[in-house]
Amino acid sequence: MAGANEFSMPQLMYIFHYFSKLRMYNCVIVSPEQYVIDKEYGREVKVNNVDTVVNFVVYTWCPYQSSDRCTEVNDITLLDSWVISAEGHFTENTDLFPRKLRNKLNGCPMKAVVHVGNSDLTTTYINHTDSNGNVVMELAGMEMNLLRIVLQQMNMTFLHVPTTIGPMYVKGRLLDDLFWALFAKEADIALGVVLLDDILNSYYDCTNTYYMFSVSCYIPCSDKYPRWSSVFRILSVELWIILIISIVIAAIATTLVGRYSFTSEWQGYKTLISSLTNLWAVILGVSVSKMPRAPSLRSLFLTCLCFSVAFSTVFQAFLTSFLTDPGYKTPIQNMDELFASGIKLSYVAGSSYISKSVDETEASKEQKNSVICPSYDDNLDWATYYKHA
Repeated sequence: MAGANEFSMPQLMYIFHYFSKLRMYNCVIVSPEQYVIDKEYGREVKVNNVDTVVNFVVYTWCPYQSSDRCTEVNDITLLDSWVISAEGHFTENTDLFPRKLRNKLNGCPMKAVVHVGNSDLTTTYINHTDSNGNVVMELAGMEMNLLRIVLQQMNMTFLHVPTTIGPMYVKGRLLDDLFWALFAKEADIALGVVLLDDILNSYYDCTNTYYMFSVSCYIPCSDKYPRWSSVFRILSVELWIILIISIVIAAIATTLVGRYSFTSEWQGYKTLISSLTNLWAVILGVSVSKMPRAPSLRSLFLTCLCFSVAFSTVFQAFLTSFLTDPGYKTPIQNMDELFASGIKLSYVAGSSYISKSVDETEASKEQKNSVICPSYDDNLDWATYYKHA
């Protein structure tokens, strides 16, 4: 807040312009004068109020109003005026410090000075083909991509400020070109490998530092299914149990129908063992010793015969395919499947810090199945010969 001396309009504009050079945007100026700025037309208007002795007017300036009025002071705004009458009062009673910097900055530039490196983690130059087919150099890298996302959300444009090396000392320390551009207010942000110490931390804010690294996990190749497991791959254990129960129920029904039918039925259909043998022969496609006589029993046998034809066709087709090429087991796709497989996890001594960066549940599972190997070669031998990860 500036002092209460009477200022002319050019002086007010100069003061706000000076503050903007220092990145001080949320400021007001209180000036005693008999002229105020008309809010609608931006011109000086004489105050004619009967109870006005001295009129203190409060001015402010709002940056980033449009793309052509970002940090340049082109006009100022009258916030309120204080009338000295009795105890005094504000005429509008408005907020003297309204929020000026919004989330959308109307396409204004973000001035950035960049330290170009040779790593994907830092900002670097890449060749880019524009819409006209011309090959141009473009800044890229993790920091640059992150800054573009932020600028897109804030509706700002990126402006690359070239580094100009110039000597500048801060508390006896010579600044490099990045800090020189920030200290001289030529740039708003510095990208690249920026190292701060205790001295520079008092002048600049630095984002969190992240280290990116990759960890390779080698798992055994998928093994072939055993040929004997083809039977259980055609039908699950549950379906085999249901099939056996269905055959037993059908044998019991055949025995009851054979015993209590009105026609004289063969003795082979009146006992449970013989009925079960005949039904099993039908399922296997083998002829029975004697055909049933009762119509109800024949209908039951016809149903079993249709089922056996369909089942044997599908079963033999899949069995032949699996015996010819049993196929490979499904490979491990993610960490959950790796932990569920129960295989041991071997890693080189000294790399256990990786477990500290993952979820506690996953870290506990990893610790249960972990095996420490003395060297990288021993780790590969463990995975190769012992079929472990």
